[in-house]
Amino acid sequence: HQCDICGRQFTVSSNLKAHRRIHTGERKYVCQVCNKGFITSTHLKTHMAVHTGEKPYQCEICFREFAVNSNMRAHMLTHTGEKRHECQICGKQFATSSHVKTHLLSHTGQRDHKCPTCGKSFTVASNLKAHMKIHLGQRDHACDLCNKRFYTNSDLRSHKMVHTGERPYQCDVCLERFTKMSNLNSHRTTHTGERPHQCSICLKRFRKAINLRTHLQTHQSDRAHPCSLCDEAFPNITRLKAHTKKCHQEVISCEQCNRRFQSRAALDSHMKIHSDAYPFSCSMCERSFAKEQHLLKHMEGHVEKKNECPTCNLRCISTNQLEIHMRTHTGERPYGCDECPRRFTKQVNLKRHMQVHTKIKFECQVCLKNYISEKTLQSHYRNAHPDYAYTNLGVTGATNEIHVVVKQEPGTPTYSNGEDVVEDDEEEEDNEELEEENEFEEQEAEDELCETERLQSKLETNGHKFGGTQKLETEGTNIE
Repeated sequence: HQCDICGRQFTVSSNLKAHRRIHTGERKYVCQVCNKGFITSTHLKTHMAVHTGEKPYQCEICFREFAVNSNMRAHMLTHTGEKRHECQICGKQFATSSHVKTHLLSHTGQRDHKCPTCGKSFTVASNLKAHMKIHLGQRDHACDLCNKRFYTNSDLRSHKMVHTGERPYQCDVCLERFTKMSNLNSHRTTHTGERPHQCSICLKRFRKAINLRTHLQTHQSDRAHPCSLCDEAFPNITRLKAHTKKCHQEVISCEQCNRRFQSRAALDSHMKIHSDAYPFSCSMCERSFAKEQHLLKHMEGHVEKKNECPTCNLRCISTNQLEIHMRTHTGERPYGCDECPRRFTKQVNLKRHMQVHTKIKFECQVCLKNYISEKTLQSHYRNAHPDYAYTNLGVTGATNEIHVVVKQEPGTPTYSNGEDVVEDDEEEEDNEELEEENEFEEQEAEDELCETERLQSKLETNGHKFGGTQKLETEGTNIE
């Protein structure tokens, strides 16, 4: 039995009859849920799994589930590395023939499916359909661990690997692992030097398709993407989106706390904080969760175990914070003063110390002595000029101006425009200089201690408990 249109032959007449519907466009089997039509009853039966959620076929390697057995078999090839179908233009191989057909569009530049909202074009209709959800705000796929929502099921599957730590796709050259096959394929080109994506205008080649798409925008008109809300136009869609976000995006306020947001989706996510359904809120990113264990699992994304101190088990927010913290154990002081032998664990402490050698002083308006900090100046007033009270009016130039007020008591010395000066003896001056230097050292140690306690408190607040008594060392200070 031969098709009189394309010449394809069939052993059974019923198969030929079903095949002819491809040419005629007849779709007699209609889904009662979404009214989508299909050529055969088998295709309709497979489609119904979209509505029922039934996925009876599971990958034995990564446990991904599929509604159709053929899709599962094609997926298995991504693990075995077997590629049966080859592109006749560039020689690149693919696991399925459908992947080859999609890939060929990268050579022709054909993008027949255009978004009516932003004008972005796609090679296949399914990609356009997924893209339209961005404009509609349809995040239909929710993570059952943290309630984060996604536009596509594939994005959700990739996200879940963050919780499980799963990276099923491994490079056979350097053994690096990836959550997505597309990321692995892109990575492989770093080993081969392959640049499969070529510009049809200037013939320049690129390693990634996204780089080619960005490059193609350089050949377009400077006003290829006009703004629908004003007279501005832009050479590429990226700049148009940035313009729309900056100039036309509505600012929405939360009715409960007056916080402002630039999108309805951001406001909806924020409202979970005020909802009884999501009582557990992250103090670092304001995400909210229905269950405490979901929050604790989420917090591991902020404070990774790789940033844990091997000496005292303190977990730091970043590797940089861990590096600074480790100096409390090693005694390392990488920041040295150019004017004297002193060294410091932090650059900010060195900058504060440099005030000793510069002209940035806090000046006593009674005796005109200078101090490196307001705190030491206050101490000086209490000890040397107890009959004077003052108010800090702020820094002007290099000198901290102090408004001096004479206490109105019998026998109190008077002060007028710096003419009456109370002199300290030499012994008192030496004591004050020593006190000032000691106070600076104490302040440095206190700053480091506060930073350590701040990190520990933040982690404990977010559910990271420390077993037993933790000893956090600072310079010259032990706390239990």
